[in-house]
Formats: sequence, structure tokens, C-alpha cells
Amino acid sequence: MSKKQKKKEKENLFEFKIVTIGDTKVGKTSIIKRYIDNKFYYNTISTVGIYNSQKIITLKNGEEIKLKLVDTAGQERYNSLSKNYFRNTHAVLFVFSFDSSNSFQNLGNWIKLFNEENTNQKKIVQYLIGNKKDLKKEVDADEISFFLEDNKELIYKETSAKEDDNHINELFQEIGEKLYEINKKYKNSNKKEIKISQHIEKENKCALRDCFV
Repeated sequence: MSKKQKKKEKENLFEFKIVTIGDTKVGKTSIIKRYIDNKFYYNTISTVGIYNSQKIITLKNGEEIKLKLVDTAGQERYNSLSKNYFRNTHAVLFVFSFDSSNSFQNLGNWIKLFNEENTNQKKIVQYLIGNKKDLKKEVDADEISFFLEDNKELIYKETSAKEDDNHINELFQEIGEKLYEINKKYKNSNKKEIKISQHIEKENKCALRDCFV
């Protein structure tokens, strides 16, 4: 296959938008950077605005898909900006940190904000992510169980961006498999159904820089 053919084939890949949502300092950016770069950065910075990245993965059936990862700001003053990125989402990760009970208590607000922007959308794969499982826990298993009882659409996973235990790779691989199964009926009919809008593509170029925390 020529380089031109390979490039065209890559351009025709399924593209899925995955958004991370949650309070500041819960490790949303660290999760993405662990997945993309396989690195943990101790001088983590708090996202101001939006941080975007992407990765092509191979599914169990041999198909390739592109995951577009959108990391939204956790500060309340950026809520109006972040909400713009909640739309046209295929999967969402609601992230809390085990060492912050406040981040867990605020999950309901984040879910509400997200749902307000996706009232008419097709099935969205939704995860609850407990990050920083390597640290002392302020959130116990009973609290999480009760929360999941009230939010049965959420799939629960625990991660640690600091520890390289492959759980984050497995998480995104699982998400990719689920998204492909949900949307494969569009593969030969209407790929535009699952394309990221040009609006999102343009914003990828002008994401605001981060500040140290």
C-alpha cells in the first residue's frame, strides 16, 4: 500500500470523542498523559481552558479507530467554556480523587452539567473513575456503591496515573471496543454520524495554556 493510500485510510478511521470531567487536581490531565505518553509528571499543572490529544488504537478485531481525548478545566469559573466541549461526546469519564472527598461530593454537579448539554444525543458510554488509588482514601467503598446505585449508567473503574499498572491502557481500550460496537453500523453508511465536528477540530489549535498548582 502506498503512503497516499495509507494516509487516506487513516483519514477514514472512526473518530470518537472522549471527555474527562471533574474537579481540578483530581488527575484528569495526568490520566490522559499517562495514556498518551506513558509518563507521570510530578509537576502536574491545572488545566486552564481545554487540553486535547488523540491516539489511534487497534481493536481486538484488527480494526483501527481514533480516540480524541478532551480534558476540561475543573475550576468553576471555566464551566461555561467547558460546557461547549461536552456536546457531541461519545464517551465521558467523570473523575474524582480518592484523597479528596469534595471531588466525590461534586460529581453530581458535573453529571448534571454534562447531561444538560447532551439531552438529544445517542447512547453515550459513561464511566466513573476513582483516581489516585495509591493515596490515602477519603472516599470509602460504601459511598461509591450508594452513588452507583443512583447512577446505574456509570461503569466504575479505579486508576492511578502515578503507578504504571496498565489499568489506564486497559480502560481506554475497553472504551474503544464499546464505542466501536455501538457505532459499527455506521461504518459503511454514514461515517459523519460519529465524526468530531469541525468546531472541535479548530478549538484544538487554540486550547489555552496551563498554570502551575
